[in-house]
Amino acid sequence: MKSPKFEFKKDEISSALSITSLRNSYQKKVKSQIRDQLFVDLIEFRDVALDLNRYLTEINDEVLSGFYQPFLPVHYLIEKSRGLCRQMTLAHPRDLIVLQCLTTALHPDISARAPSKNAFFEPGKSPSMFGKSKYLASQYGGVASWLRFQKHILNFSRSRKFVVVTDVANFYDFINFSHMRNIISDICAVSESVLDFLLYILQRLSWTPDYMPRVDVGLPQMEVEAPRVLANAMLFELDRFSEIKVPGDYARFMDDIDFGVDTIREAKETVRDIDLVLQSRQLRLNSSKTKILPVDTGEADRHFCAKENHFLDYCGEVLDRFRGKVGYNPAHSALKRAHIVWRGNRTELPFTGERYFFGNGDKIFKRIGGMLLACGGNMPEDDLLWIIKNHPSMRSYAFYMLSFYKNRNVNVYQLIRMVLSGVFVDDSAVMNFAQYLVHSKFIRNGRLDREIRDVVDFLFSKQQGIFWFYATLIIASKFFDQKELLQYLDKSKSVWGGDYWAGRLIGGLQPRFPPSTTERDHFFLLINHFNNKGVEEVTNYHYRLETAPRPQKLVYEYLKHKNKSFPQEIYHPKALIALSFSYNTHALPLMAGLLKTHTSFLTDPYYKKWF
Repeated sequence: MKSPKFEFKKDEISSALSITSLRNSYQKKVKSQIRDQLFVDLIEFRDVALDLNRYLTEINDEVLSGFYQPFLPVHYLIEKSRGLCRQMTLAHPRDLIVLQCLTTALHPDISARAPSKNAFFEPGKSPSMFGKSKYLASQYGGVASWLRFQKHILNFSRSRKFVVVTDVANFYDFINFSHMRNIISDICAVSESVLDFLLYILQRLSWTPDYMPRVDVGLPQMEVEAPRVLANAMLFELDRFSEIKVPGDYARFMDDIDFGVDTIREAKETVRDIDLVLQSRQLRLNSSKTKILPVDTGEADRHFCAKENHFLDYCGEVLDRFRGKVGYNPAHSALKRAHIVWRGNRTELPFTGERYFFGNGDKIFKRIGGMLLACGGNMPEDDLLWIIKNHPSMRSYAFYMLSFYKNRNVNVYQLIRMVLSGVFVDDSAVMNFAQYLVHSKFIRNGRLDREIRDVVDFLFSKQQGIFWFYATLIIASKFFDQKELLQYLDKSKSVWGGDYWAGRLIGGLQPRFPPSTTERDHFFLLINHFNNKGVEEVTNYHYRLETAPRPQKLVYEYLKHKNKSFPQEIYHPKALIALSFSYNTHALPLMAGLLKTHTSFLTDPYYKKWF
């Protein structure tokens, strides 16, 4: 129920959430961010863009009516190490649009009031080591700001005797909403109504398990930028203190904190004081990650991988000089030799060296892997399989690199054994596994089909979280035939019938059942038993795609481009959309061009059964 004063608050909220502001937030930020989340939407949320005006008008009307409710979020886990997991939040696109719109309104004031030029976080795309891939979990901030952060650390590591590296323990989990409200209201010229609405959304996106009451702690962590902008402002007090304590020799990128000093005493005193500054906001430093590194012994350089980064900078220059030229790239052999040295000599295990597992070594692993792929090479398969099994922080990138090996059924059999053995305990791992399966190219045979069915049955029966079921639907969307798909959907209807996100995946399967067939009739008979909004949204999109009199305006511009950061140069949801497009009689003249562009439609043993 609204209070009488809502009529006054409404005007203030409407000024921040106009249709124009909502549209800008979607077009400039959210459109790409919703596709970067762990959830793989089988139409890439293209239905939102298709009806954007209606979509934004409904959001605006609901907000100004006083009855806006954030969509029930889904929470999932990404393993950090030894079974310890980071909890992430999957939010509905409309909530991301509203949240981004509000944050965009605050960002100019937040940026203007930043007390230190050495806090390098800026909202934007995460640092990418190679291309744009949906395999890779998002990290904080933009590429340029991350590189400036690294450069500044290198500068003061040359002038100081010790470098201290640390970070905030479980940063997002312990952010207090009351403290955040006080900080934002102090630095931003924002009305109380807008701030109330912002915190209202964030609190309802936070994890509240087992019918427990809501608490004012725990900022939802998402693979989008809006919460990061607010979290960054939480550490402005720390920046202000550090600029006094270690002026110039301090660097922060979100909750990663580094500074330079000349004595152990200075280092310990500064760590103590920083921790106390954080404690005033119920935050603490991470004791296990706090290190005092001597510069003269080379320990600081080793931690920051200074030599390795310098070598990779040189290789990158060589790579750029030879990019696009036919023939041998000299960077390739240098990168292969470097990987052998950094991984250590082979014994019983693929890795004996520590280079990838100390300090910033995981970033070196991703960087050299990306460069190897860029010049037509790759890491040895056994190395990638070992990383996937043993090192969660590098797992998503190892899956990505492994997918570029063609027709390597032996790799997928080993990965399936990993899944069945219980190696993976988080949602991210099984989603990465599902993405690896649908984007790789294999030799189709009876064993592969049987093992795919076995792993789907295992993931369905294990169900450690709803994302495990989402992974099975993504796998089934490519590898199951029509009969198997219908049987699986019928068997799992108690799971997906009331789940919005699963419903979107179910709707995304519609192209697998051609129009005017018995299988399509059975599919609709099954889904029509449930009033699932996710199913309805996606099947409506496919219906328009199959029947539009001018389909080229609807989707052809999107379909005609290759996705070169994927091993078969096609993103799996695009293949399903192309299949739906092929059913449109008005699109027949365009299909020949698409089949010529996307050769995987006729060479991949599963896709070629579709077209």
